[in-house]
Amino acid sequence: MMNNVGEIIETVTLIIALWFSLQVGLSFLTILLGTIMIDYVELGIFRHTNNLFLKFFTFVTLLIFGLGPFIYTKLSKF
Repeated sequence: MMNNVGEIIETVTLIIALWFSLQVGLSFLTILLGTIMIDYVELGIFRHTNNLFLKFFTFVTLLIFGLGPFIYTKLSKF
């Protein structure tokens, strides 16, 4: 039983580490490409929709690409 718990914790830690590394990579890509990447992310965001699928698609897009454009907009102010 304890072995399974350790494997679950290790798997969850690995998934979180992969997600953070994806965020860092996309953040650097967004900083390098600038508005090209921002425009690409904006294509996957549907604002003010009632469709459940489009809301889910927007959530996934923001979950994957959300940190990069956020950092880009904060750095572009300087």
